[in-house]
Amino acid sequence: MQTTKEIFEDQIKGLKSMGYHFITYEDLKAYKEGKKELYKRSCILTFDDGYEEVYKNAYPIATKYNIPFTMFIITNNVGLPGTITWNEAKEMKESGLVTIASHSEDHANFNKLTVMAVSYTHLRAHETCADL
Repeated sequence: MQTTKEIFEDQIKGLKSMGYHFITYEDLKAYKEGKKELYKRSCILTFDDGYEEVYKNAYPIATKYNIPFTMFIITNNVGLPGTITWNEAKEMKESGLVTIASHSEDHANFNKLTVMAVSYTHLRAHETCADL
């Protein structure tokens, strides 16, 4: 889904005004393990693929409203035109609001790969994100 930064900000304000609370995947995991309570109206904000518009447009809005989000990146695409750089990923992660996670290594067509190849590409992408 694509939207303008103005519409995105209006959506964030709208969700907050309706009583929604933005949580992280770690919050959800803790809830599922019985270690944390969640608000009845909880939601998770995510972005796929690591597009630079997230850094330029969504990240400043999320920062303004203290909204956590997860960005699932394609590790081999980081730094290519139209995507975030490793420095931008690190900056967002260090803000404490953003989790950088692996979408995949190269957005391969997994239906055409062996299970071992899919597992290996995901492991490498996960390790790359963990090293950030």
